[in-house]
Amino acid sequence: ARAAPSTTPAAARTRRDGAVVRDGLAVLRASYDHKPHDPVEERRIMAAGGFVRKNIDASGNVQSRVMGVLAVARSFGDNKLRKFIISEPQLHGPYDVRRFDTLVLACDGVWDVVSDATAARLALDAGDDVELAACRIRDKAYSRASNDNISVLVVRLSAARDRGNADAAVV
Repeated sequence: ARAAPSTTPAAARTRRDGAVVRDGLAVLRASYDHKPHDPVEERRIMAAGGFVRKNIDASGNVQSRVMGVLAVARSFGDNKLRKFIISEPQLHGPYDVRRFDTLVLACDGVWDVVSDATAARLALDAGDDVELAACRIRDKAYSRASNDNISVLVVRLSAARDRGNADAAVV
């Protein structure tokens, strides 16, 4: 894949996408989790005539679902819930990608069980092998019993700068 020539992209997130960028050892969340229990999202869902079912586990973690079904408040699919969800992404940035060496994009099945710092460390530990990095992040989500879809994309932004292209792997 070729890197876009712009050095100031915006990161967008809807439903199953999440982004983390790493600059050395610093990790930056480049997206926002659109959970149904977020006050802004819940108000929007309720104004559309929907509801949010919430459960709080023994550790105090909130799990919520739009209409008792969907664990995210924004989505491209899920046409049965179209009246209550939106696909408009929340934009962040722009970011100067020259600052960052790695981008990890993953779905909520990863981010619900793997922290930003852990994903960044696993990507770093894989060296230049983006496929290995993506597989390690995926495997970490499996090992933590994720019960959702799991997809991961790792992009070496430093490769784009150094060689004029980007190395990426999707698993």
